[in-house]
Amino acid sequence: MKNRNKSINIKKIKSKFYFFDENNKKISPWHDISLKYNKNLYNFICEIPKWSRAKFEINKELKHNPIVQDIEDGKPRFYKWGDVYFNYGAFPQTWEDPRIKSKYTNKYGDDDPLDVIEIGMNRIEIGEVIPVKILGIIPLIDSNETDWKVIVISKNDILYNKINNIKDLEKRIPGLLPAILNWLVKYKTVTKNTLNAIAMNGKIGSKKLALEIIEETNDAWKNKFLNH
Repeated sequence: MKNRNKSINIKKIKSKFYFFDENNKKISPWHDISLKYNKNLYNFICEIPKWSRAKFEINKELKHNPIVQDIEDGKPRFYKWGDVYFNYGAFPQTWEDPRIKSKYTNKYGDDDPLDVIEIGMNRIEIGEVIPVKILGIIPLIDSNETDWKVIVISKNDILYNKINNIKDLEKRIPGLLPAILNWLVKYKTVTKNTLNAIAMNGKIGSKKLALEIIEETNDAWKNKFLNH
């Protein structure tokens, strides 16, 4: 599978999506891809394409951290609430430190890379690395842990130049943000009969807050993985 990022290739090997550099050497999408694409854009790694239900994510335990479908109750995991109607993934070189309690959510981090929701019109495939612009951030609480969701739009999207923040998004795609919040809060009700919550009185954070959290989780990644 050829990535739009010309220096990265993705190969599906035994149901796992591995990343390779230009020399055909295996790399970790979590640790070896830069967080930033340039001064203003960030590298979004897609784990779950929009309009799909299979729960894929970067595997923290396997060597080279391939993207793998989750296993739940001994079976491949699928979202039962319905299709994901946004591209979902993560930022490389970030980590939500489970030892640190967020002053915004009053909960500890979930021990994962920072999650990202891409709201553009195009479907992005598993493993694609796409430059994105930051719009805002959702302070989700999942399993009593802080589980931030950064809202972004792809540089390749038709609406890229028209959406620069949360207000623009609400104007250009009315109804999308409430639908995303509803999905995030309720998707576990089908399988676990439990609701997630939105901290900060249910409000979506600004682009400024998103950039703060990205920097914070990048620092946490550096302290945990780069210096050891």
